[in-house]
Amino acid sequence: MALAGFHFSKFTVERLKVFQPSDQISTDVKVTDIVSEDIGNNELLVKFIFEFSTKYGSAGNALLAGQVLYVEPTDKGKQIVESWQKEKKTDADLLQQVLNTILFRCNIKCLELANEVGLPPHFDLPRFQFNKPEEKPKK
Repeated sequence: MALAGFHFSKFTVERLKVFQPSDQISTDVKVTDIVSEDIGNNELLVKFIFEFSTKYGSAGNALLAGQVLYVEPTDKGKQIVESWQKEKKTDADLLQQVLNTILFRCNIKCLELANEVGLPPHFDLPRFQFNKPEEKPKK
């Protein structure tokens, strides 16, 4: 299996009000469909169609959608699509690769878009902090 591409088809980000510390942030990612396209040479282009959403409590939300593209031998590609159409399932190792690709690309894009509309990061970012010298107890 070879990763052939990644494409966004939709960005929707909106801030409804100022984010409050009591607002909970939640993120969800899901594969909504798997389809294929014959590209010749006994290979199929397998398209994993996805949605990545982040909810910022009542302060706003983000939705990113797109496709992860893999090239597979025709028989393996057909097997992936048939399994999805029958049971809405696919091989765990394959799904792990697909979801990690989606998470990597979407987390970065969502962070950028949320910042543009004034929403906080949806995951903890590293921060620099000076260590304060310990005070010696007075005798």
